[in-house]
Amino acid sequence: MIDVAQTVAKTQQIPISATVKKQRIRLSNAPLTEEEVARLLSSITEPRDHALLLLGANSGMRVSEAVGLERVNIDEQEWLVTIWDEKKDAYRKVLLPQATVSALLRYYNSLPKKTHRVFEFSTKTAENVIQAWTLKVLGKKKSWHCLRHTYVTLNSIKGTPIPVVCSNTGDAPATILRHYTNIPPQIARKFVEENAVFKE
Repeated sequence: MIDVAQTVAKTQQIPISATVKKQRIRLSNAPLTEEEVARLLSSITEPRDHALLLLGANSGMRVSEAVGLERVNIDEQEWLVTIWDEKKDAYRKVLLPQATVSALLRYYNSLPKKTHRVFEFSTKTAENVIQAWTLKVLGKKKSWHCLRHTYVTLNSIKGTPIPVVCSNTGDAPATILRHYTNIPPQIARKFVEENAVFKE
């Protein structure tokens, strides 16, 4: 026969934390506005963090690709970087604004000890960096993946050709349109009004 008293006593000795599985909090991937990106980047005083987030905002690359970037793969003549695309198991060239390449080189050249990779830390550290700065500056935590959504959305709004966006992110047009393009309703309305084929 089961001793109910002993069973209850044993149950009471088990910490609640041991019986409740922690749920991972998922951060929103909703893109930042152009104004929010500008405010974020202008507020970052740490050269390493500024170079890292500038890279993410202007390339749409995955966090593993950003922290895996090697100095030898930065082309300051063509203003591009070559990264390893884990999903396609191949290298991919990413076009960058000159200012972004300059920021990467400026940070790397300031390091007292040169390393193979530009950012010698893990993807988790990169995630912590963006979460800390977005919370401090914007009042909300955002993930690295948010930068990917932001890059695609803002470039779509600005009219960047889809092949350029796809080349930089490593995604097919269908994937870009299905998962990453989040044009705000007010912007969509502006395009419809300004680009109407027939007007009264």
